[in-house]
Amino acid sequence: MEVYGITTGDFSRSTKFTTGNGIGLTLESRKSFGLPVRFVIIARTGDGDFYVLELSGERESPVFVYQPGYSAVLQTRMEVVAEDFGQFFLKQVSRIASK
Repeated sequence: MEVYGITTGDFSRSTKFTTGNGIGLTLESRKSFGLPVRFVIIARTGDGDFYVLELSGERESPVFVYQPGYSAVLQTRMEVVAEDFGQFFLKQVSRIASK
């Protein structure tokens, strides 16, 4: 699994996805799939969906699975994959290490 980050400080040029560029993929997905602005893409699930951080609220940012193409109503019922990025990352590393 590849976790996406920021590959350039020039966000005006980050509108196209390049390998590892989470900001570019997020901006592109907002235009193409209607990704809500409260989410930032951090990784692909491997089946066409994305792991996203929810950046609204004053608590730690939980990680969800976002499914492009689903209606906004269905997206409101998304399951929390991890309570925060640290928990998500630890789960992914542990899963890979146990193989």
